[in-house]
Parts: sequence; C-alpha cells; structure tokens
Amino acid sequence: MQFKRDLEKIRRWCVRCKLEGWKVTDICKTVHISRMNFYRYWNRYKKEGGLNGLKDRSKRPHTIHRTDKKTEQKVVQLRKKYQYCPHKIQGTLANQYKIKIGHMTIYRILCKSGLNNNPLAIPRKKRKYIGFERIFPNELLQIDLKVIESEGQWLISIFDDHSRYVLSSIKCIEGT
Repeated sequence: MQFKRDLEKIRRWCVRCKLEGWKVTDICKTVHISRMNFYRYWNRYKKEGGLNGLKDRSKRPHTIHRTDKKTEQKVVQLRKKYQYCPHKIQGTLANQYKIKIGHMTIYRILCKSGLNNNPLAIPRKKRKYIGFERIFPNELLQIDLKVIESEGQWLISIFDDHSRYVLSSIKCIEGT
C-alpha cells in the first residue's frame, strides 16, 4: 500500500536542512526527490521570503483564454457562406486572416451557434465483421495464389490460419 506524503512538511524540512548547511544531494537522497524539485522549493522560499511560500498552491489556471467576438463572427460567417468544416475554417483563418485557433474551438463555436448540422444524427452502425481464426496452430492451412505479372508466374503461399506463419511459398508457371 502506498502512503501519502505530506509535501508541505517535506518542503519545509528541505529548506531547513539547506539552511543548516546540508548538501543538496544528501537532502534529495534522504527525501527521495529530484534536484529539480529541491531547487523549485528553494527558489520559492527565496522568492516569497519564508516558509509561507512553500504551501500548496492552486492548480487552476490563472488566466482563462476566451475567443474574441470578431473571431467567432468570422467562424460563423465562413460556415454560413461556404459550409466549411472546422479544419477548413481553421486553415482559412490561419492563411487569410492570420488568426490562430484550434479546430476543436471552432467546433465548439459552431455547436454554440447552432451551425453544427451533423449528418450523423443517427449513430453509425457497427460493422458485424466476424474474423475467423482457428484456436490451435496447424488446425487449418490457407493457400494464397498471386500472379507476378513481371515474370508471368504464380506465387503460391501456404500459411497457418492461427499464427499467419508462412509454411511454404513457391513460384509456379501455372496456378492450378
């Protein structure tokens, strides 16, 4: 069973050991962290001036990027005028208008504006492909005939159905 480590406590301990004069390598080996992580903690300690800088931080994004209204209007305009798909709209915006935007963002804009006239409203039918393969090796052999046009000969291959291993292959003048 894996135990949960108290990272805040480990960060404080690492900084205290560094202040006491320990070598960074010894600190990292003792706590089983990389040197990169240690220096991340150490730089946070120096930058924020104290042990309070070592507390856990939120992982949520600090900025939320939104597509501006002009770009959204341009996407809707291209869809209405030319019926372009998201990939084609992405290419058109990049080449003609120098606007970088992802095709998934374009897809979301089209869905939001009600222009995603998806022809696949009914889900695709799954193919009822039944692959056949024997359970044991050498239970069934298959023969494949192929014409080698440049030589005017036939290539006859015999292979095992289970492993698809080619057992024999010969060239013949006639296929039968």
